[in-house]
Amino acid sequence: MSSAHASDPGDIVVVEGKDSDLHKQFVAGKLIVGRKRIEESGGKTVEEVLRKEPSVTISSNGRLGLLGLPGYTQILVDGAPGSTGRSPLELDVVHIERIEIVKTSIAELGPYGTAGTINIITRKIARLSLTQARLGGALGARDHAGNFSWSSNHPGTFFSYSLQASGGYQRRSSDSETSVLRDAGDALPLQQQTANSRNTTDTPRLSTSSSLSWAIAKGEKIELSPSILWFKTTSNVDEYSAWAAQYQPGRPTHSESQSDQDLSTISIPLKWSYRPDKDTQLSLRLLSTQSRVASLLDRRDQIPAQSDEFRQSNQWMRMHNNSLKFDFSQGISASHELKAGLTLLNNRTWTDLANLRDKEFESSFDTFGRAREAIQRTRSYFLQDEWKISEEVSTNFGISGELRTTNMAEGEFVSASRYSVAAPSAHLAWKIDGSDRKQVRASVARSFKAPFLDQMVVRPVINPMAACPSKNECLTNAPEYADTAGNAQLKPEKALGFNLSYEHYFGKETSLTIELFERRITELVVNRIEYASVPWSRARRYVQRPSNDGDARLQGLSLEGVLNAREILAESPKIEMRGGVTFARSHRTDLAGADNHIPDQLPWRAKLGITYDMESAPLQFGINANWEPSERIQISDLRKSIIDRNFELGTEASWKIDQKYRLRFALENIGKARRRQADQYFETSSVVSKETVRHTAPKLGITLDIKL
Repeated sequence: MSSAHASDPGDIVVVEGKDSDLHKQFVAGKLIVGRKRIEESGGKTVEEVLRKEPSVTISSNGRLGLLGLPGYTQILVDGAPGSTGRSPLELDVVHIERIEIVKTSIAELGPYGTAGTINIITRKIARLSLTQARLGGALGARDHAGNFSWSSNHPGTFFSYSLQASGGYQRRSSDSETSVLRDAGDALPLQQQTANSRNTTDTPRLSTSSSLSWAIAKGEKIELSPSILWFKTTSNVDEYSAWAAQYQPGRPTHSESQSDQDLSTISIPLKWSYRPDKDTQLSLRLLSTQSRVASLLDRRDQIPAQSDEFRQSNQWMRMHNNSLKFDFSQGISASHELKAGLTLLNNRTWTDLANLRDKEFESSFDTFGRAREAIQRTRSYFLQDEWKISEEVSTNFGISGELRTTNMAEGEFVSASRYSVAAPSAHLAWKIDGSDRKQVRASVARSFKAPFLDQMVVRPVINPMAACPSKNECLTNAPEYADTAGNAQLKPEKALGFNLSYEHYFGKETSLTIELFERRITELVVNRIEYASVPWSRARRYVQRPSNDGDARLQGLSLEGVLNAREILAESPKIEMRGGVTFARSHRTDLAGADNHIPDQLPWRAKLGITYDMESAPLQFGINANWEPSERIQISDLRKSIIDRNFELGTEASWKIDQKYRLRFALENIGKARRRQADQYFETSSVVSKETVRHTAPKLGITLDIKL
């Protein structure tokens, strides 16, 4: 348990000491990345900070997660799902107070998070008046960026406030080469297609937030924390393709496309909290978020022996999210606390859609209409009992649950889904000999993975390499050019998780953690490619859809360590090392073969970070590395993927000019020049191999931190 009550995950736990001291107090092993470590990391976003944490793994496509399972890692903001349409990992650290990491499921964080939860706590009012600013930029052969952030904190006796603002601009460029071979078995493989593409993405962004706090009576407080976010992403893709003669008719040889996504969000959280005594706390939080997203795609295809084709795919979306969250905590004694919570959430999304070809609406989409409305209502609860039974033994028992209904209307398709889940959990911490230096933790928890709304949308995305040759009719396609569509009747995946860990502290920071984990997943959501009759084509088409099909089992072992050299040898240089390695294996019952593991799960992965502080000068140097082996995975009966091994290396340096100014340098993507992915598609009488190579380049970043 912590030494201060915090029934709302957004509350600041006021405890003196380092992040490791806080970690020892939580029965379920909650890891804390505090404000001090966030600032020292030099990261500009939550993602950049977490990339250096040993407990956070990086997948082959760059996604962050826990236990090597990014798709099963729950990411929350102040204990609730983010609702802005932008990934919470992209939040600028100027808006962040701390980050909590739990590699299991606990009741107060809800029934989701099969691999665990990353909970991002937004910036609150600190005890000291302080103004900070950060200016930065990055330059590389393919990327460049500029950014700024500013925060000002003003505490008071009855009224306090803080202000934050951040913004920037980023340009990313990437090149890729694709080769498609068809092997029918009776001759040499045929080069079906070769393609070269260049993608340039520009992203300006701006966000502001504030926190206003009134102490209206003793133990009673009201907080208002409005925020505004705007960003725009513009991507330009230029692609040249060469086709074998028998595949060329109707195929584009040169394509140009531009996509724009413009998002603006305003969020207004209002929170009332009341603490009648030191053992009891109540809070009520109202949150209203309004978002608008415009997504526009223009594409021009040059096709031999015919005029150019122009296609547009546009969406205008409005999202209204409103929630009411009630939390209660009661301290039964200094070592025993009960928590409970109830959340009511209503999400409503209106989307206007237009698919045009040569400025006329494509009739293939008529059955799906030109508008979509989705209403999602969620009722969730939790009850948790955390008890320090003795100096040696502490427990955490709880249950969380949710009832969710989703109603969606897409032209002629009207769907309704409803499900309820209940997730009990139990955690035990045993301090050997009553000491914080040696501790065993054990957890068993039921958890779920809810389907995303996008996975339930039945309106298809037609593959541009097998687009409909006329406005009124689609022809058949091939598995390597499959369309994609959702499934309105998707259900949550169920999982039963076990964790067993041993922590040994050799000093205040130097530690070693060994953890065994297992996940048993049922009603697994998999993406299957099927050849079927579809509403948007008279001919049958290959289409990829998600479905609850099969079970899976994952077992693994992780080792994480922190080494402060001076805690081992007082005369040593001021060096700190943080690293981790994870070994895992998984098996899916819905597929046969040796490569039928869960996507993104690798046999092993490792990361290492080293920091060196000079004593003769105010300089700090660091190096960060991440290793992943090649990945072979059977996606479905018709598709297998092979992804090359990955090695990421970055270096950084920090110069503390004086108490107010610090200059940082970072060099990323060292030696990472290319990444290859090969996909195999199995047809009735042939195998199609599709290989894509993407190129990257090093990037140099410079940041100036200012404290006023």
